[in-house]
Amino acid sequence: MQHKGVEYMKQDHASKTAEMTDFTVRPGAPERTDQAETNRSFEMPAGMEGITEQILEEARRTAEEMERKAAEEAEKIYVQVQKEMEQWELQAEASLERELEEMRSRENSRREAERNRMLLETRQTILREMLEKAERKMEEAGTDEYFSVLRKLYARCAHSGDGVMYLGVRDFARMPAGFEEELCRMTGEKGGRIILKKNASVKSGFLLVYGEIEENCTFHAMFDGQREELQDRVGALLWPGGRSDS
Repeated sequence: MQHKGVEYMKQDHASKTAEMTDFTVRPGAPERTDQAETNRSFEMPAGMEGITEQILEEARRTAEEMERKAAEEAEKIYVQVQKEMEQWELQAEASLERELEEMRSRENSRREAERNRMLLETRQTILREMLEKAERKMEEAGTDEYFSVLRKLYARCAHSGDGVMYLGVRDFARMPAGFEEELCRMTGEKGGRIILKKNASVKSGFLLVYGEIEENCTFHAMFDGQREELQDRVGALLWPGGRSDS
């Protein structure tokens, strides 16, 4: 009886031992997996989730701060650029205005110079025409008036000593009676003699020759020699307060 009880205990122990060491999957039994163990291996330790959230929050705040600073810097740059552009526009406008003013001034000066040039040319033309007209008037004067002028001109230009008066061909031919005798008398009073001859190169007035000395008493030479003085005198009458050549 005792022997059977011992055998039973041995068999029961062996059976349990076999169950514990038997890894054979029985038909219909659920398969074992390590998923649970895997899940447990990736579970964060207590307190790690809070630290992670803190890091993410700091990163977010840092990004926002960087974005804010970038926006502020961009705004500063924009404002500075706007100021520089406004300043440049003001300078450009002022520069343009100065250039326009200089252009207006140069144009006014040019117009004034052109006006003065035209005025001067007009005055000189008027004076030249007036002097030429006066010369022609003397040349075309009647015989008595013409030779009266020659007498006065000779009295002013004659030298002492012997000389020759050259008259133009036309004047020599129309010389009034007594004219030569009167000139000889005037010359004799100065202690000299005068001979009258004709010269085709003389148009009006006369030439006086005393040896190597020649006095050009033609009307053209007379007007030409006194042209500046005559211009001033005529200009003063025509344009009081200003020279005819200015």
